[in-house]
Amino acid sequence: MTRKQFAPCGSWKSPIQSEHVAACGSGWGGMLREIQVHGKDVFWIVPKPQDGGRNTVIRRGEDGSLAEIIPAGYSARSRVHEYGGGDFCVYADTLFFSNEADQRLYRLAANAAPAPLTPAPSAGQSWRFADGAATADGQFVLCVGERHDANEVVHNEIVAVRSDRLAAPKTVVRGSDFYASPRVSPDGHQIAWLSWDLPRMPWEGTELWIAKFHPDGSISSAAKVAGGAAEWISNPSWSPNGDLYFLSDRSNWSNIYRWDGTQVEHVFQIDADLDCPAWAFGYTRFAFLSRGRIVFVYWEDGIEHLGLYDPTSTSHRNIETDCTAIPYIASDSEDEILFLGGNFEMPPVVNRMKMNGTKAMVIYRNASFEFEPEYLSKPQSIDFSTSDDQVAHALYYPPTNKDYSPEPDESIPLIVRCHGGPTSGAHPFLQLEFQYFTSRGFGILDVNYRGSSGYGRSYREALKEQWGLYDTLDCLAAARDLVNRGEADPKRLIMRGGSAGGWTTLCALTFHDLFNAGAVYYAVADAEKLAKTSHKFESGYLQYLIGPYPAERQLYLDRSPIHHTQGLSSPLIVFQGMQDKIVPPSQSEALIEALREKNLPYAYLTFPGEGHGFRQAESIKRSLEAELSFYAQIFGFDLADSLEAITISNLA
Repeated sequence: MTRKQFAPCGSWKSPIQSEHVAACGSGWGGMLREIQVHGKDVFWIVPKPQDGGRNTVIRRGEDGSLAEIIPAGYSARSRVHEYGGGDFCVYADTLFFSNEADQRLYRLAANAAPAPLTPAPSAGQSWRFADGAATADGQFVLCVGERHDANEVVHNEIVAVRSDRLAAPKTVVRGSDFYASPRVSPDGHQIAWLSWDLPRMPWEGTELWIAKFHPDGSISSAAKVAGGAAEWISNPSWSPNGDLYFLSDRSNWSNIYRWDGTQVEHVFQIDADLDCPAWAFGYTRFAFLSRGRIVFVYWEDGIEHLGLYDPTSTSHRNIETDCTAIPYIASDSEDEILFLGGNFEMPPVVNRMKMNGTKAMVIYRNASFEFEPEYLSKPQSIDFSTSDDQVAHALYYPPTNKDYSPEPDESIPLIVRCHGGPTSGAHPFLQLEFQYFTSRGFGILDVNYRGSSGYGRSYREALKEQWGLYDTLDCLAAARDLVNRGEADPKRLIMRGGSAGGWTTLCALTFHDLFNAGAVYYAVADAEKLAKTSHKFESGYLQYLIGPYPAERQLYLDRSPIHHTQGLSSPLIVFQGMQDKIVPPSQSEALIEALREKNLPYAYLTFPGEGHGFRQAESIKRSLEAELSFYAQIFGFDLADSLEAITISNLA
């Protein structure tokens, strides 16, 4: 057994390098996604950071063979709502996908080149398609269509696209601001869909509709089944016998309900959330098995689990797996499930499980390298008291490296990570970007502040009109909790976040003096500017998070870090994608100007080919190494890695 040596935290030599993180991608953006079963074949999306960040689709045949079916030069990625998702669907042996470059819908038949089904857009990506499903006869693909007109007004509809030839999409449903999940019944005679209107986000309030569907792609007799302004409906799915199932949080928890054609019934009660907010299309959270059984995913203590409902016993039970994160699930409608699942030692992989008590079998993994478990930090779920005696949650990753220990009496530098959304959550699976830091001697605290998902509607709604306050205070409370336990150095506390997490990071550094440094990726600094420039999907979100605009304009000014930069006193590194349409570069540029005027130490790195979330391997590698170099220079420790030192302006 190798004896550990003492070394300053941050200076430990680690086998986990930036190129490993880049090869896997960063966060959800680097994860396998959208598993679908059709006949005996299974399909899923694989991101390829090393190939310009494009997405391909893998097909696994009945014989276990694997084939990458989207050729080079194409990428399955929709830009509907800017976040995309729902990038492909399958009918028989034909794949339909939204191509990233032009956003047209393509048909990819066996042994053929991709063929466009929708006309070339008049400008850029003015027509976009997502969340498609083929009709029962295969004549149409029903999609969410998003059209950007010449006046930059965005129109969202459900459209029918001919599956066999190039043709203009036919509008099926219009009138609401947003749509999702067009799904056709097994007999082809009905269609279900979701809709909602501004200023709501889908998890604030959605409606579930059904209608008769006709062979020419038209509908009639549309009727609302469930939902409203204060009920979140998601995952509508037709069972094999033609009943419509869906998720609703009307009981505070996102549970399964059924519409039998006349009424809605609660299938079973579980005090846990089955869903996570739909920032992107395509999430699948339950699937049907034989004899009316349903397999589902649910949250408990920040971890995801598999459950099985059996109508013969009107009960549900847990299915044992090694997974802590299960974002997508599918089935063969009989006795086999396929799911993407990961844990704190592996990112999500494709799992196959027979429902006969046998363990899940991994049939595909994206990463070709593995690390000894002794280099991987396994998080602890912790609860902590907030500033007003409520309880919030976090995952704590202690520094872990089999070869090193902190020097005697050395306190641990702590990175407090604030997730984005803000209605999102800490990701309960292996994230190599975390391990990059923990294996070098940092602790990481991944905070599920009030407003995060997975703890019921009431916990999520605690952030209503409190954004910039409760999220910030909870991150501060979480850091203080570890300091008080003696597990963090109060002189080396770092706050880190991207997008909405970047906003919370800036709020913590501007309005409080607990943290000693910060790192922000494509961060919101000015809420008023975001309210004026945000894309359609989120254009009303700040009314929920802060208040009506412009009626509550002063609140926007009071909470925006950019208007209170006199409070900034900590060094900061800023990362920005120059193609970001969600948080445009102007937000970071205004922040950098303020740091320059205050003569604070800062570094600013821009990435011309990146948007909201870095997808290219070189961008991920460069930003991670720059962040580590920044911390080393600010806190004065030597690096074991030979990295290009970034330039920090105003560093004495």
